[in-house]
Amino acid sequence: MNLKYRLTIEIFQHLKNTASVTDHNTVDELFVSVWKNTNHTKGLALTKIGLGYLVDSLELTQWKFSIPDVTSGDFVMMDRYMHYPYYLVPKRTNTHNNLVLFDESTATQLVLYSNDLKLLLHAYDSDSVRPVIKHQK
Repeated sequence: MNLKYRLTIEIFQHLKNTASVTDHNTVDELFVSVWKNTNHTKGLALTKIGLGYLVDSLELTQWKFSIPDVTSGDFVMMDRYMHYPYYLVPKRTNTHNNLVLFDESTATQLVLYSNDLKLLLHAYDSDSVRPVIKHQK
């Protein structure tokens, strides 16, 4: 069972055990509200509801970053290379987004890249056999 589905089941069980009022009668209904990409094997981007469940219900450790504007290519790379849940907060200003990560290793790498998400994603992409961005030789 993959991480996405495991986390959804944990959230569902927590909601059942705490008798929380929820609109989700099944794990599949909950799955759709937690994840932006409803493909069961790809993309670990969370919805705002999903972020709330991971933080409040499961009490997972999170790391927050302020990052510059993200392009559509960056979103594709995040979907492909982020192996743990993350949430990209909608723009609060014209120049910065907020990124919430649930993986210490990725958070550490981002710190080592001076909080430059683009640089980190390009490093992941340059090591890929199928890069998102074509690299010039």
